[in-house]
This record gives sequence, structure tokens and C-alpha cells, in this order.
Amino acid sequence: MFEGSLEGCAAGLDARGILDAAAAAQRAQVMAQNQLLVLAAEWADRFPADSIHPDELGLPGAARGVRPGGDGTPEVNDLAMVDFCVKIGKSTGAGLFFIGDALDLRHRFPLLWGKVLRGELLGWQGGKIARLTRGLLYDQARLVDAEVARFAGVVPFTKLENRALAAVRTVDPEHYEKLVGRRKKERGVWLGRVDEDGMRSIHGRIEAVKTNRLYATVEELAGYLPEETGSADERRAEALALLGDDLRAAELRARHRQPELFDEELAAAVAEIAAETGGPVEESEVHPALRDRPSAVDVESAIFQTAVRRMLEQLDLTKLLPIAQLVVHVAAESLEKGHGVCRVPGIKPTTMGIVQDWLGHSRVRVRPVIDLNDTPPPVDSYEIPRPAPPPPTTAAPQLSCWVSITTMPSGPRT
Repeated sequence: MFEGSLEGCAAGLDARGILDAAAAAQRAQVMAQNQLLVLAAEWADRFPADSIHPDELGLPGAARGVRPGGDGTPEVNDLAMVDFCVKIGKSTGAGLFFIGDALDLRHRFPLLWGKVLRGELLGWQGGKIARLTRGLLYDQARLVDAEVARFAGVVPFTKLENRALAAVRTVDPEHYEKLVGRRKKERGVWLGRVDEDGMRSIHGRIEAVKTNRLYATVEELAGYLPEETGSADERRAEALALLGDDLRAAELRARHRQPELFDEELAAAVAEIAAETGGPVEESEVHPALRDRPSAVDVESAIFQTAVRRMLEQLDLTKLLPIAQLVVHVAAESLEKGHGVCRVPGIKPTTMGIVQDWLGHSRVRVRPVIDLNDTPPPVDSYEIPRPAPPPPTTAAPQLSCWVSITTMPSGPRT
């Protein structure tokens, strides 16, 4: 049916006409999708929870009142909602989520809802924001609406989503930090099954910033392995396996971070001990722990161990620590208040409390984000402070500034 009716839709159109027809079809598609949200909200209005007959309440299999939206949205007749779900081709669960999106937008996000009605915002984008904020109270949702509506339909959805997440974590940081605490209980490491070739996968779930640190360690060790080890993926796999061999991993780091110890220092240390002995070596001269051993001493092995011990005394252990850097964009006013939203490149917006948990064992260096030697990052990488009221005419103008927080190799906290 559709092929027959659409086959000649471009007949007689020139290039410009085809573009105009494509734009009209795209616009019609957006309006049709948004219309579904309007119809969902209207259907919920027709069948509120009050429409359930009192005699049916509590009976097995009878209708009951449910609230698919968030705080401030009405309860609806669940069985009536099933009919709507069938008509739009969604399962009951997915359909109730969709109806909840429509109710949230209409009751909790009037500014976004207006953009949906005018076709300025794709309905699915508004629905995604509604789901991100479903746990907020009504007043908190209205604050998020005021924050994100000016960006909706203007910026790509990824940036709009990040703006919405930042707004959510601004209006309710305590809830977010509790949620992160609960999600930590989902962390773990799992082993896959051994396949027929003796290979086995390992899967883990940890915080994003720790994942980055672990992957950076794997990349570093892989870079130390010779090219004959294999491809880049093979070297990374071998480096991951090395994390189970502390001594070998430490040796690789030491050889590349303090190579002078492995060029001449070890040979010099062995030569020094051999010169000190000057002939037959007594056990006590090699190591005090060997003094009471009745059996013969492997002198060469003892000399080597003593030389390694002397070499380790000269080793700068800080050069074996992981090298990591975390850049956090945070407004100066948030540092003054002690709370606020932070932006971490590659990670969703988070709160200062979570970042402090990440940096609890690191030194912190604060520096201006604007670096004349670097290309400035996009302005929406930051939380832009609310405009301050104009100062008295006699006061100096107040300027907002930005800082980044960078983790340095471990050391005394400052």
C-alpha cells in the first residue's frame, strides 16, 4: 500500500522541490512523533484513577490506579493505559514509560512541553529528560525546566542531556551522591568461561575515573613491551596480565623510568661486594640473616641479592607510582560554597562531593582554566554561574573565574 502511494511522490519535482519535500516530510515526522505524546497525555486525562468503579477496587485482575509520571502528575487507570500501549505498538512497560513522559512534560516541564507542541524539540528528547528527572519533586523539576528549556532544540542532544544532568545534580546533590553510593555496590569483577582455545575473558565494573586510570596503566605497560610481543591489542592484553605479576610490572616501570639503575649500577654494586669480600666469603659478611645457617651458602646468589637490595635503596619509588591527570572544571563560586556541579571531560556532570572522593588520596593543584597555549574548550564544558545582582556604583565590578583541578602523582596532600 505504501509503495504504491509513495512511488510518484517526487514526480515532476526539480532539485529544489525535492529538498523542500524532504524538509516537509521531516517536519511532518517530528510533528507526528510529538503528537503521540499529546495523545498519550489526553488519553490519561480520559481515564484517571477516579474512573475505576469502586466495586472493582482490590479485586484480583481488576483495574488499579498507577502513577507512571513523577511527583505532581495524576494517577491513571492501568488497564485503560494498556489499550493505548497496544495501539502505538509498545509493550505495557514501555508504553507506561511513554505515557509517564507525556505527563511529566505537560505537568512538570511546561517550557519544554511548549517546545514539543511547536515542534521545536523532538518528543523523544523531551521524554528522555523527563525520565532523567522522574525522581525529583515537582518544584525541583520546575527548576530543571527553567534551566534546560533555553537550550532545548538549539544544541545537540548530548549537550542538552549533560545540561539536564548538571541541573538535576544542582537541585538535589544529596540524592545524587546517595545514588552513587548505592551504585558502588554494583561494582565487581567477573570471569568468563574458558573457551576451547584456552582463552578466558575478564569483565569489571568500577567508577569511570578509576577505569581511566587502570586503562592508562595498561597502555603504559604495553608501551614498554617489545613490538615482537604482537599487535597493539596483544600487547595491551599482555600488559593486563602483567598486573597480576607485581615484580615484573615494577621491573618494567623501573627500567623505563629510572634506566640508569639497570645500565651500570647493578654491575657496579656486584663488583663492589666482590671486591669487599676479597676471597672466601663468610656467611655473616654476605647478610646477617645467613649467620646461623649451618648449610653452605650460595655466595653468588647472596652477592646478587645484596646488590639488588643496595640498588633498591637508591630507587626513587615515586617514579613507580601511576602517572594520572584529572581535569575538573568547576566554578570559583562552587569552591567558595563548598558544593556545586563539576564537569569532568569524558564523564557526565558530577558533584564536588564525588570528585573529592576521587581525589582523596592525591595532591591537588588549582590553576586557571584559560591557558593561552591551548585551544579554549567549549563554553558549555563549565557550569555558568547565575548572573549576580549589579553592584553598587561605588563598588568594583565582580568577575567570575574558572579553575581546573589536576591530580598529581601521589604525595603529601595539600
